[in-house]
Amino acid sequence: MLALVAGCGSQSAPDSASGTTTTTTTTTPTTSAPPKLTAAEVEQKIGQVVAATTFDALGGQLRKGPDQHVKSKVLTVTCGGKLPSNGWITKESGATWEVAGSVVKTGVVHYDGFKANEVFDSLRKLVSCGTYVETWTADKATVTVTGENTMPKVAEADGQFSWCENVSATFARCYAVLARGAFASVVQVGTGSGDQGKAVLADTVPVAAKALATVG
Repeated sequence: MLALVAGCGSQSAPDSASGTTTTTTTTTPTTSAPPKLTAAEVEQKIGQVVAATTFDALGGQLRKGPDQHVKSKVLTVTCGGKLPSNGWITKESGATWEVAGSVVKTGVVHYDGFKANEVFDSLRKLVSCGTYVETWTADKATVTVTGENTMPKVAEADGQFSWCENVSATFARCYAVLARGAFASVVQVGTGSGDQGKAVLADTVPVAAKALATVG
């Protein structure tokens, strides 16, 4: 799932290039912020990205959504999902598809006051945990994070990051996060192996990138 674990307490400052996390109650961004949008504008832009992220051309079938299924404002649950920037997510939405026999979950989030590509340094550190336990599942599976994936650069994004994790001998998840301005698009593939997940990402990420470009 894209988001199940939420942080609590005071917000933290956005992820910086240094990786330093400072707990604070202020909202001062670390770099020049993207243009401020109203809540209605954010909702409209997220809605258009989700609507444009369709995998019909890949033979995909929509299983759920579009809806605001990412309720707890966490970019990922990998390694506990405790990114300082989670507290700066103001809106999210997404959908669930079936593509090439894999479950593909898409999510689009908006950050308040800073650029989405600022999350990548701390995201890279987060997914270096090696293993973590899915405490929210009945079987409490131990997940092995296999590290960063190399994928072709997509021109529509300001930045991108991808990784995979093995949940069991027969199930793996692969992720890609794309940033553009104050928005990030997440593609999560659940399938039989990491290699299968990477193959599905190779097909679905370009679609997500073109959809993300609609935010302007």
